Amino acid sequence: MDDNQISAFPLLRTSSSTGQAHTSQAWTPELPADEPRIPDSGNYAEAAAQATIATVLSLRRGRPGPEVSFSKLLLTEIMSPTKAMQLPENQATGQDGECDEQFSSGIVGGLDTTPVSLPTMAAAKSIVKVYFQFSSLGMPLIHEPTFERKLELLYGMPRTINLAETHASTEARIAVFFVLEALAVALLSMHKRDPSRIPTWLADRYHETAILALMETGLPTGVEGVQALLLVGQYSYHHPTCWVVWKIVGAAVRLAVELGLHQDHSAEQLDALTLDTMRRTFWVAYGMDRNISITMSLPPCLPDGAISAQFPSEVDDNLITQNEIGSAEARPTGFKCVSLHIFQYRQIQSEMQTVLTQSPSTPYVSINLGQWQDNMHARIEKWSNSAPKGQSLSIYERTLVETFELTYHTALFYLYRPSRNCPSPSDSRLLAMAQAAIHMIQLYRRFFRERKLTVYWLAVENLSSAGNGLMLGYVQSLHVREHITFHSLESLIHTCSSILWGVVERFPAFQGKRDAFDATAWSVLADLRSKNSDTDAAVDLPMQDDSSSGRRSRVNAAGSIDFAAQASQAQAPPEEVRMRQPDSAFTSTTEFSAMLQPQILSSTTDPSANTCRNTQSPSFEDMDLSLVWEAMADFNETYTPTWI
Repeated sequence: MDDNQISAFPLLRTSSSTGQAHTSQAWTPELPADEPRIPDSGNYAEAAAQATIATVLSLRRGRPGPEVSFSKLLLTEIMSPTKAMQLPENQATGQDGECDEQFSSGIVGGLDTTPVSLPTMAAAKSIVKVYFQFSSLGMPLIHEPTFERKLELLYGMPRTINLAETHASTEARIAVFFVLEALAVALLSMHKRDPSRIPTWLADRYHETAILALMETGLPTGVEGVQALLLVGQYSYHHPTCWVVWKIVGAAVRLAVELGLHQDHSAEQLDALTLDTMRRTFWVAYGMDRNISITMSLPPCLPDGAISAQFPSEVDDNLITQNEIGSAEARPTGFKCVSLHIFQYRQIQSEMQTVLTQSPSTPYVSINLGQWQDNMHARIEKWSNSAPKGQSLSIYERTLVETFELTYHTALFYLYRPSRNCPSPSDSRLLAMAQAAIHMIQLYRRFFRERKLTVYWLAVENLSSAGNGLMLGYVQSLHVREHITFHSLESLIHTCSSILWGVVERFPAFQGKRDAFDATAWSVLADLRSKNSDTDAAVDLPMQDDSSSGRRSRVNAAGSIDFAAQASQAQAPPEEVRMRQPDSAFTSTTEFSAMLQPQILSSTTDPSANTCRNTQSPSFEDMDLSLVWEAMADFNETYTPTWI
């Protein structure tokens, strides 16, 4: 098999379509017929490579797992024949009678039904502040004064939630859902920073009660219905073990389209608050959908060409009322400017996915991919350089902007990695991809050590892609090998593996992704090590400025950058994890390419399979949760905003 054959591998097709994600057929690790195979020539090395490919792909694919109870509620509501096209209204529906009764008994049976008491008002406001400063930054879903009215409504009632008596009205149940779900999301965010102090069962407890309240009242048909789905999506988005956000956000986008939120409406038709709420709700749904689908190599729910909705307002929520959006002298806030900057990045991501992975429509003239990549690189540079700055930003907003460096390199990596429409990048493109992958690994290592990683599934996906991309570039491109020593490659891949092991310890649902990466890396590095042992000894190299990144890097005698030395300037990882040794090895670079190309081109991930639920929690019968909240009322630590 020659190099041209290897580089021409098509994009792997995932079997995780809507119709296949819920199949009950037994899962098998066999390769689909349309995936690339190495011809059987009787050669042991080729057979070993094929066996390892099958092992890696089977590890990357997930098995269908158990669903959370929310899925039954979701299907009941969105499949109701009474839903009709309409402009959104802030009203809730009643129960759906027989349809609700059909599912409610099975759902409620799996939830803890012991009463939940609200925390003290001071404690609740402290945690709500965390939600709006941390979890909501980048996803400004809820209008803060509107949320505060729901909070005040609940605290005008008994603190013990009783959905059958004291909290039986539709308004009260909707308030219970939004308040408790926001508290749950905030707790999950805080858990990432201090898991020993903030256990997940606190968040799970409030989430389950919130879902019970939503089940009792039914999913609202207006904008509040989309917000409810997205709020549950945020809970799953942040949860360390439970991952069903793909389906929840997809349902939210569909409902948003049904309500026409993707289209812009005239201010003459709607009051100012309703119009801004529609816009912010849609763009949060868009941002979550794009981030999930692009990271997981899955198609988005809505094409960009169908969207005409404008961005929400940049002024503070307190200035957005039914009568007007801010006064004449109102200035944009740092919070909103950062959120809109993230929405702009999601648009960049979306265009890259469309151009690089989707088949162009035949009636239209195809674009020059090389020229488009150059223009997109410039747009990414412009986006990075135009990030909000200045003293107007809070400490939370400044912390988030600092993580945009990782976002910048991640964007370049996805721009230059092999894709369906560009399966064989040039040497210069592969070098750009490799350099971006190196920066991703180093930054993820730094943020992991600083406990700034908050979205574990995203870290696993990006890290494994970066490591595989780095190895593919080294194997396929002489230009990459001239600039990156084998010692650098080996050190970086071990660092990548170490971080993956640490992250997966906190997000076990993606263990298969980690094991697949280790199986790939061991096979590739083992053969490369045997070929480079005599030519790539580790040397203490002098420092030289790297003008492309503004950082100082070590260079060898030939002028090649030793990126591993840059990583070694910081402390060594807590523990280097030994990669598992598969029963196979490779003997040629073409076989490496056959191994790595599928990993770079597609994730072949079934989101429904990455569902894991830890139902173990303390008994609540004798526990007053308000005591826990009171102890946390003065919780003023600084957290990394949700982004990476």
